[in-house]
Amino acid sequence: MKVLFVVTSAIHTKFGVYSKNERIQQTLDTFKSIEHQMGKTPEVQYDICLIEMGQEKLTPAEERLFEPYVNYLFDYTGDEQILEISQSPNWDIVKSSTEMLCFWNTITTASNTGVTDGAMSIYRYDRVFKVSGRYTLTDDFNVYEHLNTDMVVFAQKRDSQFKPETTLGRTKQYMTRLWSWPVAKTADVLRAYSTAIDDHANTIQRGGYVDIEHLLYQHIPQSIVKELPVIGICGNISPNGVQVND
Repeated sequence: MKVLFVVTSAIHTKFGVYSKNERIQQTLDTFKSIEHQMGKTPEVQYDICLIEMGQEKLTPAEERLFEPYVNYLFDYTGDEQILEISQSPNWDIVKSSTEMLCFWNTITTASNTGVTDGAMSIYRYDRVFKVSGRYTLTDDFNVYEHLNTDMVVFAQKRDSQFKPETTLGRTKQYMTRLWSWPVAKTADVLRAYSTAIDDHANTIQRGGYVDIEHLLYQHIPQSIVKELPVIGICGNISPNGVQVND
């Protein structure tokens, strides 16, 4: 068996309480935690894909720090649409918009790439994990809880922290720091993301607020989701440094 970890990252960003150097170290800790936890199951091979979507490109020195861990790098820092989104003063809007667009584009590219090509192909893997950069897998992470099901796996859904009138009626959400899906359900995931991207833009235009967590709960069919009470990831959220554990 082989799995792919897709790590989303924004090293150079004007948002949040962490410096560039702190973000680099936290991201290295993300890679090391994957290496450590997957070392417990050597029969399951893995690769790591890094999606970088900050406001500035990684320097060659920064890329060299990541090279021992990263098999594939998708760098969207020069993308005009991403740079335009980053001009918003609202970090939550920037994060959700850039992550959805870059993630959707990366997985779409990988699903259109054959296994005989040199680039990343989704079909080399049995399951794909999405991991937020700067967060680390904990000892509660068990790769077989994901591999032994044909469902999309999230941590247990949570109530929204916003009033329903703010989110235009959305009251539940899935935490997206760590979740996974079987490659056979890639089309379902891409369909959900495509709809969520449009829904996000429409909600903002209507004066509401919504983020990727609420949108994935809304658009990924409940019939294909398995929830885990504890999924096995921890870290500190960027806006205020508060530690979270899922």
